[in-house]
Amino acid sequence: MLGLSPSIINVADYGAVGDGITDDSAAIQAACDAGYNIYFESDKTYYLASAVVIHHDIYLHGGKNTVIKTQSVTENNTTTLNKAFIISGTLKTTTTLTTNYIANGIGENNCSNKFTLTDMSEATIGDLIEIVATDQFYSYARKYYYMGGILKIDNIYDNHLYTDIKLPCDITNTEYVTVKIYDAPQITIEDLHFISDRA
Repeated sequence: MLGLSPSIINVADYGAVGDGITDDSAAIQAACDAGYNIYFESDKTYYLASAVVIHHDIYLHGGKNTVIKTQSVTENNTTTLNKAFIISGTLKTTTTLTTNYIANGIGENNCSNKFTLTDMSEATIGDLIEIVATDQFYSYARKYYYMGGILKIDNIYDNHLYTDIKLPCDITNTEYVTVKIYDAPQITIEDLHFISDRA
């Protein structure tokens, strides 16, 4: 990809400290945006208060005892872990939902994973899609909020696409929804250990 360095990029050169306390999110994001071959130093703990978004093929590797630590967030007595990395890819096209998405079941295992898009000409199996909303979706029946996320296209059949994740909430206000389709990047991770700040 144009503008990306083929050389090994040390995240320290972009300001990552690796002391387990300093938020290294911005420094690691900058390093990942700059090239493919990203190195995290040995015996360091890199703290990510927010997720790093990956847009292209990348090789993330560390050394002895290299740790990536993510932040846990507690809200309404529920603790969730922030993601360390979000795989986004290269944007191919932007489209919309043709029809409402109805979950058709309570609980993730019973929900639908079928979407119908206005334009599916750019969609291929293995691509990633991002559902972007201008407001939160809230399913009163399922008590579930959804602000959008990355899904992988597992199958395309009869003007529908099927994703790897089933969303347990209805999406009925499609005029407020945008769907982005991305090429899926190839990610390789070696010698990195992931923990949360609760560990």
